[in-house]
Amino acid sequence: MVDIMDVQKKMKQQMKALSLGRGQGQAAIDAIHSAQENGTWVVLQNCHLAPSFMPILDGIIDNIKPDESSAFRLWLTTLPSDKFPVTIVQNSVKATLEPPNGMRNNLIRAYKNNITNAEFDQCEKPEAFKRLFYALCFFNALILERRKFGPHGCNIQYSFAMSDLRISKQQLMLFLNEFPTVPLVALNYMVAKANYGGRVTDA
Repeated sequence: MVDIMDVQKKMKQQMKALSLGRGQGQAAIDAIHSAQENGTWVVLQNCHLAPSFMPILDGIIDNIKPDESSAFRLWLTTLPSDKFPVTIVQNSVKATLEPPNGMRNNLIRAYKNNITNAEFDQCEKPEAFKRLFYALCFFNALILERRKFGPHGCNIQYSFAMSDLRISKQQLMLFLNEFPTVPLVALNYMVAKANYGGRVTDA
């Protein structure tokens, strides 16, 4: 989603994003028709969460007539799912996002996708922010790497994601700007218990 938003900003394109799930089918249909009429983009996220809507979506996509003069684009995001129609996959331009291998590559990706030089200067405690953001990226890389060791790494294959790191970074900047000293206990709780820990079911 972050990559799609980057392209959208560069192209200065109007875009509507919808997260699919229970009761979102009609909203998705309306968004697609509106985007077709206005020549805008629509993103349907988490298609794997709406298996009953997939045949309907397949029919809608089948009826879309190619128009090179239109800026209309339909983007779909999904985890691997056997409910996702094969015909959509066959007739689409596909992009996959594979996790990088190794701590170094994970760290590089975390920095490339989650921070800009301007953001380093926005924090009122830049030295603390740089050090703690590195610690966050290192922690994120470590738990992603642990998954490949199976039960020796994590008993359950948790779906830790870049969004966990992104929200942790935003909280880090907010806490550092709000408090006179670095609130390590609060940061530790938010990152370990809430953001990443919220996914953990096996103590």
